[in-house]
Amino acid sequence: MVDAFAKYCILTPMKSVTTAEAREKLQNVLALFGTPKRIMMNAATSFKNTTSPKYLDRWGIEYHFVTPDVHRGTLYANH
Repeated sequence: MVDAFAKYCILTPMKSVTTAEAREKLQNVLALFGTPKRIMMNAATSFKNTTSPKYLDRWGIEYHFVTPDVHRGTLYANH
């Protein structure tokens, strides 16, 4: 994850790319840094599914999925 304002990068190792593990890693980051106003992410199935938007809505986080193959707008979402 990259903070768009400070350009601070947070790297977390993952055993697999599942929705449950992505949610767990996000929850760890939220516990450390607080809840952001919005999150921009790529359209991977671990993010763009039926449970992730509900999870982000529960935290009051706006979310936006970047357009695939448009690399100008996906700089931070793909890293």
